[in-house]
This record gives sequence, structure tokens and C-alpha cells, in this order.
Amino acid sequence: MATRSIDQTIMQKKIPFFILILMILGGLFSISIIIRLLSPFGAIVIRIGGLLVFLAAFFGSILILYKQIAYFHYHLFEDELLMEKVFGRMHHLFLSVKLDELDFFGPYQQAKVRNSRVKEKTVQYRFVSGKNSDDWYVGEFLRSGKRYRFIIAPNEELLKAIYSFIESKKNDSPCCIKK
Repeated sequence: MATRSIDQTIMQKKIPFFILILMILGGLFSISIIIRLLSPFGAIVIRIGGLLVFLAAFFGSILILYKQIAYFHYHLFEDELLMEKVFGRMHHLFLSVKLDELDFFGPYQQAKVRNSRVKEKTVQYRFVSGKNSDDWYVGEFLRSGKRYRFIIAPNEELLKAIYSFIESKKNDSPCCIKK
């Protein structure tokens, strides 16, 4: 059997430069207002408030930077789908699923209808960017007694490979995967 390996990268939508500048200026303006509001309470309160505002601005900046630089990467190797978030040179593997573990794989809209009927609590992983759910697909599987769901935006090649594996599994034995 030939080795099948497919890679796909999903880049985050970039925030326009002028919006980043507005966010920075808004943060500076907020710091100024908070310090002025705290000024009647004394120097200690101003210092503590300034420190808290600085920490909030610092972690907010890191979050914005992380969202701008990080991207998603899908890798299908043989029958295993790996989903990672990449930040610089660091690859963080969030989920690894054998395709034969899948109980359901289908379009996001179909999964929304299906989920309205299923009352079981699920752990959800979202490996997509933006809000356009037309190209999103959902996979569900059961592992260690817990139900998991992942949302991806596969390209055509990856989608065909996943569906071809599902079809071959259906032909091999009775299967519960729904398309």
C-alpha cells in the first residue's frame, strides 16, 4: 500500500494595520483615564491600578500578537489526521484522530442540525479561522467514554482523501459514519 500524506495550512485573517494602531491608542487612552480616575485615592492605589492596567495591556498585546502570527496546520498521514496550531517554529499538536475512530464526518451545517438532536456533552476543538462556515466540516468520535468534536476547513484534496477512507470503511464492514 502506498503511503498517503497530505498537508494543509489555514492562515488567520490579518488585522489591518490602522486597526492595530487604533487598538494601541485605545489602550494608551484607557490607561490615562484609569490613572486619572484613581488619582483621588492616593499614590499607592494609582501604582497598583497602573500595574494592573500594564499587566492587562501586556497580556492583551500577547493575545493579539498570537492571533496574528499563529495558524492552523492539518496533516493526513495514512489513516491519521493531525491538527496543530503553529506559532513561529513551534508546532503544538492539539488533536490526533485515526479516521476509523470517526462516528460522524460531514459539513458544518449538517452537524448543527445533528447536534440539536444529540444532548450528549462534547469536547469541541475549532481549527478554523473566520466566521464563514460554508467550507467547514465537523468530525465526531468517542474516546475513553467522552465524545469529541473537531471543526476543520479542509481543502478539496484533503476532503477527498477523508471521504475515500470513509467509503472504503463502509464497504469493508457495517459502519455508522454518515455523509
